[in-house]
Amino acid sequence: MTRILPTPVRRVTSALVVLTALFAWNHLDLDASDNRPFTATVIAVYDGDTIGVRSPAGTMRIRLVNIDCPEYRQPFSARARRFTSSLVFGKQVTVEPHGRDKFERLLARVIVGGIDVNETLVRKGLAWHYERGPGDPRLAAAERAARAERAGLWADPRPVPPWQWRRTHVRERVN
Repeated sequence: MTRILPTPVRRVTSALVVLTALFAWNHLDLDASDNRPFTATVIAVYDGDTIGVRSPAGTMRIRLVNIDCPEYRQPFSARARRFTSSLVFGKQVTVEPHGRDKFERLLARVIVGGIDVNETLVRKGLAWHYERGPGDPRLAAAERAARAERAGLWADPRPVPPWQWRRTHVRERVN
């Protein structure tokens, strides 16, 4: 026999279910929504500056903030991806969020074993310091050092920045 609870008890029970669901929803998105650092395991490396991680809040795609690695089929693209993979794939990292991009990826600085992945990619000549918004003096210094040493992509006398390469190649695909 089904027992029907009195109306006040049903209301309290319903309210508790709703509150529990809201708490769980907020907790699941906690790592991605606030700007507090969190730890995660890298489960994918999509390209030099985009990785996938798994944290207690779930899985998410992270775009390394303030840098831009060469695009697919652009010189040094495969090298940047391999380098990023060798640094972080399968490892525990610290993610320092800096908001989201237009594709809803989490923008972040990523640290592994005390190494700043964003800065290391720039210093090795595998990424440009991408200044949109406030600049990052450490990344600017890393790029100057890489240029002076002719490291990575700076060995090319006129490397094409990814944002220019994307404009050219997007037009080619449309036409």
